[in-house]
Amino acid sequence: MQGAPWTGRLVLSLALPVALGLAIAACKVTVEDTNAPYAVLYDAGKVDSSSFAGALPFDDNAISKIDSSKLIADPHPCHEPMLAKVFGVADGDTIDVNEVDVDGSAGLRIRLIGVDSPEVAHGTTPADCYGDEATAFTKQLLGHFVWLTFGDTCIDKYDRTLAYVHLNTTESGFFQRQLLRRGFASAFIFSDNAGQRTLFEGDEAIAKSSKVGLWAACPGK
Repeated sequence: MQGAPWTGRLVLSLALPVALGLAIAACKVTVEDTNAPYAVLYDAGKVDSSSFAGALPFDDNAISKIDSSKLIADPHPCHEPMLAKVFGVADGDTIDVNEVDVDGSAGLRIRLIGVDSPEVAHGTTPADCYGDEATAFTKQLLGHFVWLTFGDTCIDKYDRTLAYVHLNTTESGFFQRQLLRRGFASAFIFSDNAGQRTLFEGDEAIAKSSKVGLWAACPGK
């Protein structure tokens, strides 16, 4: 929470408006949101694919001034949006941040909601296919401001903070979508944080059909 120490028990904030009219599907990919009361179509042809190529849209000065109510969160977020600075990257889907403007911020380990990147090496266990590439991509966040928004659940069983990561309010600024569309992660949805299921599964479907990233490099994908 801005201006207050973070605790493991986060206060439920007011529901943020979520526009799920974001579409996707270059190859006529259609995804149905099984958690929705009706089918949600996801048309990739309506999304500018150039948003998911080239350099990431970093602008720390601009991001610090963002109206956070314009960022995507789940309908009933467990915490209000948070401005943070990235100081560590564990792998493609896990980062370490300090909350901005909070004296003595102890740092938070953030597990990105809704995505799963291949694992990096642990001890004698080698990295998964494309684990190093996914981690290198996420390391671009180091030293930069990001906004965090939230789902229904804020803390996982490993005491990591669960969050969406944003570089700006556009589709290309939603970092989970960058990972998915470039093939650095697959969609990985839990029922307690499923607000972006349709968006993320559509992004994965496009990356698969386009054979980018891990979908091209890793046998069996």
